[in-house]
Amino acid sequence: MIRLLKRYPLIGAVCLFIVYILLYFIGEWLDLPAVITLHSTLDDRIPFFAYALYPYAGWAFEIAGLLLYTYFKRDRDTFLRFVLTVWSAMTVIQLFYFVCPSEIHLRPAEVPGQGLTSDLVRLLYLTDNNKNVFPSIHVTDAVLMSLLERELFGRSGKTYLLYGYNFVVILSTMLLKQHSTWDVLAGIVCGISAYMIMRAVSRHRE
Repeated sequence: MIRLLKRYPLIGAVCLFIVYILLYFIGEWLDLPAVITLHSTLDDRIPFFAYALYPYAGWAFEIAGLLLYTYFKRDRDTFLRFVLTVWSAMTVIQLFYFVCPSEIHLRPAEVPGQGLTSDLVRLLYLTDNNKNVFPSIHVTDAVLMSLLERELFGRSGKTYLLYGYNFVVILSTMLLKQHSTWDVLAGIVCGISAYMIMRAVSRHRE
């Protein structure tokens, strides 16, 4: 796979993320009994907000956009480094879910309201169960995106705009009742750790 990634970077990246998606669906299919249930007092104070669905879903487009930007606008080594960092973080967490399944019970019994947004949230709840939540992959990636974007764009208006979006993505995980605050805190730690490991490996190779 590494050879394919080096020879055909874009095709290799797609294959890596297909592997991750397969792991995700295997986890959903296995539906392992939860070892831990996450809940905090703060979770009960956070309101449900259906429109948080849009930044929550936009997370995937941000990842794809950043990786495509590095592929077309930066050198191959930067692209490969970013791909392997994001993929490794997501995959390690997905494998952790198999070892230590987790769950939450925060979702509303019925999604309030009518219309497209409410229907889409109902669809999300049907297709994405309330298990395998700790740590949050959404939050891990949002933190990673912020650090990688800072590396790419420096202290620019674009960077701060993306910081704002990533912060909204993190909030959306709790507003949609997809994650507990514990999942969020763990995701922040995982995102920072993944970036630090990537930087250490890069310095070692230099």
